Amino acid sequence: MRSEERPADPGEEVRRRAWTIADRLARAGGEEAWLISFEDGYRVELRSTRPAPDVPGVLAALALGDRWGHRRSILPCTGGLVQDTVWSEVRLEPSGGPGPGREGRTSGVGEGSLKGGSSRAGNA
Repeated sequence: MRSEERPADPGEEVRRRAWTIADRLARAGGEEAWLISFEDGYRVELRSTRPAPDVPGVLAALALGDRWGHRRSILPCTGGLVQDTVWSEVRLEPSGGPGPGREGRTSGVGEGSLKGGSSRAGNA
């Protein structure tokens, strides 16, 4: 990115990175990607009960964040259906560098979601 293309607002750069990750996760994962805002950044999550069609693409998208991780849970009232969630965070001030770490706070209000690779905000 050339210097004249860089936003002057660091928050805008973080937001742009988060939407890029969300777009790539939605395309590679074949599912809806969620963008969740919190105090100093964003978390992008991809939740699925089936394997992603493009696993290397999902991993490449996750690696664009400052931190990333995975969790597995059994959905209630589904007879044991397992949901995998992968997540990537971008922050104004990255804490501890890239890589997995304990999950950060995600109590902020959701910004929207992406379905099938669309880059428009939506409510789901």
